[in-house]
Amino acid sequence: MTPQRKFKRELKSLFGIRSLRIYDRLKHIHSHGHSDIPKRKLKNTLKKLKDLSMEIIIKDHCRKDFLDIITKKKGWRPKRAQVWSRTEKRDKFNQWFERNNLGPNCIYVYWAKNVCQYVGRTGKGSGRPSAQFEKFWFGRVTRIDVYNVSMVTEIPKAECLAFHLFSPKRNKVRPSSKKGSQKCPICRARKYIYRELRNIASFN
Repeated sequence: MTPQRKFKRELKSLFGIRSLRIYDRLKHIHSHGHSDIPKRKLKNTLKKLKDLSMEIIIKDHCRKDFLDIITKKKGWRPKRAQVWSRTEKRDKFNQWFERNNLGPNCIYVYWAKNVCQYVGRTGKGSGRPSAQFEKFWFGRVTRIDVYNVSMVTEIPKAECLAFHLFSPKRNKVRPSSKKGSQKCPICRARKYIYRELRNIASFN
């Protein structure tokens, strides 16, 4: 079953839960309480709907929105630890960064094989990405992808889209936005859907 069909099924279930309360009030017009509808079922249904909505949005829109604002992508692979020290890796990376003329406005993504480790952003060139070389998890990194964006106002949007798209393991906080920067369309859609789901769930 596709995520879209699952979402429709769970949404129908949520409407059914709320409809029972309306019907119960019709039968018991003097009652000040509600029918005994399991709160756990309501909570579980809302969680499923939220998870499915994000799966659908990311699958159908996130990659395209991300690639639309990327002007260049380059990948750098560090050699094994016994070949280069971390200082040597930093120097090699910075040289590679300058040689490829990636510019100051970048999103960088650290990978350990097929698992995304970290997503970050910079408006100052290679210094910010190479600062992550000191992290304890850097020894597992097998590739660093650098995505260039044309305008500084696009950096927070690109970082947030990359966060949704790649699901990094090591980011402790979600990407933040800046005043005057472009907003993440995935976050806007999520906010709208979550608000509407809460309205349906709280309807009395």
